[in-house]
Amino acid sequence: MLDQKFSQSEIARRLGRDRATISREIKRNYWHDQEFPDAEGYWAVTANDMA
Repeated sequence: MLDQKFSQSEIARRLGRDRATISREIKRNYWHDQEFPDAEGYWAVTANDMA
């Protein structure tokens, strides 16, 4: 949903979660690296594996 430019509030509403929960999840698992800027973003599969 982030890739589709949904707001965090809309994502939370659709998933039935609090907006703060979505915000924390994105903040915790948003990947960025100056050497690989094309790979920057939230990777749900990686976040799930880490959980």
